[in-house]
Amino acid sequence: AYIQRPPLFFAGERPIPPYWFDKFRLRVPVDVAQIMRAAEVHRRGVTGKGVTVAMADTGFYRHPYFVEQSYNFLSVAAPDAVDPYSDGHGHGTGECANLFATAPGINFIGVKMGASTTLGFKTAVDLEPDVMTNSWGYHADFPGTNMPNWLKRGRIDAGFYLCSPDELVQLGSEAEEPLHAIKLADFAYRVIGPVGWQNRVEAADWASLARLPWIGTPETSVHHRLLASVFNQLECRPNVVALVDQEPSMLEMVRSGIGLSLCRESIALHQKQTFGLSVCDAVSVPACLCFVTLARRKDSPMLSETFSLLDRVW
Repeated sequence: AYIQRPPLFFAGERPIPPYWFDKFRLRVPVDVAQIMRAAEVHRRGVTGKGVTVAMADTGFYRHPYFVEQSYNFLSVAAPDAVDPYSDGHGHGTGECANLFATAPGINFIGVKMGASTTLGFKTAVDLEPDVMTNSWGYHADFPGTNMPNWLKRGRIDAGFYLCSPDELVQLGSEAEEPLHAIKLADFAYRVIGPVGWQNRVEAADWASLARLPWIGTPETSVHHRLLASVFNQLECRPNVVALVDQEPSMLEMVRSGIGLSLCRESIALHQKQTFGLSVCDAVSVPACLCFVTLARRKDSPMLSETFSLLDRVW
């Protein structure tokens, strides 16, 4: 194990976070390469040259930017799609630009999808690329992608759930379909910030923290639910400048200097010791890990044995 030094941001690149007219904006290629820590790799001559990357998406407009940058750019259409160089949505073109910012030397093949995403994906596979990348997907249970809704809709029998102590109490008091939950562990979440922000966050209260840049998460995530309960009571909202849905990405953006985030205490203290991140000492958010099922099903043989086993082991 070793202590990793903070990343170095080089001359000609903008400070992190990059703002433009008081809004969070990323320029391609320089800002994306900077945040992905690809700039130094490029300086060493590693650009992805000779690697073929396929991406299935909404289409790939041949923007003059791609020509100016001399990117190796090709777009084809899946059998149920037409005009691969049109992109009415704009998603595929934007993701392509992000990819080139990270690996400018690749041979890129974009596959415009039609109505069938499966057919678009298969078309990309048939091209036999070295790498495939996809920046789209589906909610597992839309709307309401969370554990309680999965239980109520019969998608699962039981599961682990992270929540606040107040939400744990509410789970068992729902009139429509009460849930049965046992608490397995208590812990706390802390607010973490980039290196050098310690004076700004160490003794700050929630109102002061809300005014600083935040890395947000989807509404169904535990981070969002825990923060919402705090800020709703204060009748304010955090200044969200970026949105992520994976904890590793969230931590990486904090380390890159984008803004604040909520983080489990054990991880927050590790990040402080290892990377020098700032941690707020004035406030924290209580949370608990529980195991949940429908109240009317908790005495079924399978679930009853599961709860008994958890009680003995945990």
